[in-house]
Amino acid sequence: MMLIKILLIVVVLLLSLYMFKANLGAKQTAWRRLGILAFAVAAVVVVIFPGITTTIARFVGVGRGADLLLYGLVVVVLYNMLMQAKQRNAAERRLTKLAREVAITHTVLGEDEKKVSPAVADNPTEAVTRVSSDNAPQQPSENG
Repeated sequence: MMLIKILLIVVVLLLSLYMFKANLGAKQTAWRRLGILAFAVAAVVVVIFPGITTTIARFVGVGRGADLLLYGLVVVVLYNMLMQAKQRNAAERRLTKLAREVAITHTVLGEDEKKVSPAVADNPTEAVTRVSSDNAPQQPSENG
């Protein structure tokens, strides 16, 4: 076996193991791991037997195996770009919603950044709790 084949197999396996460790939801992790496993097996088989890509390419109507790999790479890159744009848009929507909620909270509670002590400013949850408890209506005493 040539040195390049050994190097490619080691790189594919190391990258696959690295991608296995990603922290996602349970459903996403299962699908992602199946995809990574399928990719790793396919990549190792293609590295060991490069003629397979040419056979598959001719079967689907492409002249060479290298061209088929290039077309597949283009599809994967376009898909990745679409998913990244979708995730970025979702993150922007979440950030906008959060910024609106913070602005409304500051307006409703009448918080002014200058009034918040530095110790409280380090912990925003504590700041909201303190301001909320300061503004909470007092319970009437039993004596009137």
